[in-house]
Amino acid sequence: TTTPSTAGTLGLAVESSAYGTILATSSGKTLYEHSNDGTNKSSCTAACAAVWPPFKVAAVPSIGAGVKEALLGEVGKTAQLSYGGRPLYTFVKDTASGDTKGEGIHTFGGTWYVLSASTGKPVTAKVSGATSGTLPGGV
Repeated sequence: TTTPSTAGTLGLAVESSAYGTILATSSGKTLYEHSNDGTNKSSCTAACAAVWPPFKVAAVPSIGAGVKEALLGEVGKTAQLSYGGRPLYTFVKDTASGDTKGEGIHTFGGTWYVLSASTGKPVTAKVSGATSGTLPGGV
């Protein structure tokens, strides 16, 4: 069992980043997916989950502007949220709101990517002209 990276009614928001408009927690932590995961199935446990805590909520999450409710799901009955079928994680080295230090890291059998808020798909490259910061209504 892993400790939830969030509690209460914390939810989902969007952030403007060098990777475009990406999915984040409502407190600004970037959310990632792992390329080794299946649809609504997490392969990240034990040592992996210590570095990449599964994004879990104890109640129905709040949903910020730009988050597509239709893409929300849950990994089994674990309270870990998924987006577009991709289980969601935070990264322990992301300490400030908007950090994307986990993007493109290959570890634990796959690669970690931020997720597009509009499609729920992994973003594998920076977007030309994108800037960092919180979008209006995103938190």
